[in-house]
Amino acid sequence: MSMLPAVTILLDTAILYFGILPWFWKISGNIVAYMGLDAENEIIHTLSFLAGVMIWSQQTIWLFFRDMFKGICLSILLGPPIVAAIIVIVQCKNEEEVVAVIAHELGHWKLNHTMYSFIAVQILTFLQFGGYTLVRNSKDLFQSFGFDAQPVLIGLVIFQHTVIPLQHLVSFGLNLVSRAFEFQADAFAKKLGYAAALRSGLVKLQEENLSAMNTDPWYSAYHYSHVPLGFRQYCNWGMRQWSRYLVSVQRLCHTGKEENLSAMNTDPWYSAYHYSHPPLVERLAALEEPGSKKED
Repeated sequence: MSMLPAVTILLDTAILYFGILPWFWKISGNIVAYMGLDAENEIIHTLSFLAGVMIWSQQTIWLFFRDMFKGICLSILLGPPIVAAIIVIVQCKNEEEVVAVIAHELGHWKLNHTMYSFIAVQILTFLQFGGYTLVRNSKDLFQSFGFDAQPVLIGLVIFQHTVIPLQHLVSFGLNLVSRAFEFQADAFAKKLGYAAALRSGLVKLQEENLSAMNTDPWYSAYHYSHVPLGFRQYCNWGMRQWSRYLVSVQRLCHTGKEENLSAMNTDPWYSAYHYSHPPLVERLAALEEPGSKKED
């Protein structure tokens, strides 16, 4: 029997009983300041400027800094280790790339992508409960499977198996929506003038994560919620930048990173079905716009 639930309960109890959460909330600002991410940090100033551009509530740079990083520090303390790994990856980039990636995420916020996703999940959950109710009350359906009675557990099993084809269609549709959101967020960052920085940042993240770079479009459309690197770059920047990207991929073959090659040419339809995010080539290509400048 796994001990993980017991450990989780003990940790949650200790956090509540000893007041760890309020204590860490109070000192989180000092911790990140000690790490060098204080109010004088250029990234913080740039993010404050973006906040003003998007008409957020006016705050001092220090308050903006504390509000932004408290959640990150709490996630590192209480959340999975992957959060800390993400922070380390971000710290490896230059400041312009970090701001560009954050501008992309702010695009999701500005365009209400999170709210739309939340509403979609609630609707799907409601439909699942409604569908199970129909199955649970269908005597003919139980009899067609050889059951004279209508046990709750059997009804749940029947429902889970009967909706599998529909679940694949819903998953495909959600991936298409998610990929569209990624392109919109990229366009938002490009509108702010961070196209070049976002492009280089995405490539570096893709290389470090050993993710699929130029997957087949059909494979990507089905499996990935985010557009793979190759097609994303093609859509955002055009054929010239896409060719440069392919050259950089070839260079990886000579630098000991051959492990990336297994997923570099994924079918576009496979990608559209399986991936909720578009391939990076698609995203990078969509970011290109000759003479794009930052908004004043």
